[in-house]
Amino acid sequence: MKKIKIIKRAAKNPRVLKNNDAYDGVLINWDGTVYDGVVNTDPTSNYEYQGEVVVGEYIARKKIRASGMVVWELETLEGSKIIPATQQNKKHGGKKQMVAVQIHVGGRTWDGSHGCITIHPDFWYKIRAGWDDVMKVEITEEKNT
Repeated sequence: MKKIKIIKRAAKNPRVLKNNDAYDGVLINWDGTVYDGVVNTDPTSNYEYQGEVVVGEYIARKKIRASGMVVWELETLEGSKIIPATQQNKKHGGKKQMVAVQIHVGGRTWDGSHGCITIHPDFWYKIRAGWDDVMKVEITEEKNT
């Protein structure tokens, strides 16, 4: 199974948008290609819930939304679509969790995320070109030393 790795807030050259959202992560694609400053893991700056997916390994399954948009929806390695989050979520009774977390194309004026993982539109098609319908996703973050 192919695997991609996303490193939160590790970009040397983040792409900062007009509303201060930032593609500030690094994505290492299944073939080893490194993309700096093209991925975002946190919600848009003005969204009421600021939780994000916790560090770990997940499975991503390709899905086509009713709008025709292609996304990869995350689930835990055990198959649950309830994804652990970094902050309590009032929509889930105060638990640190989210649902319907996807990897999808972001935007140019805001990152297009309410907790999903988004990829800058200039890179979306190139990055996802070799992705399988089901793949592993590892999410990590650099630790300050």
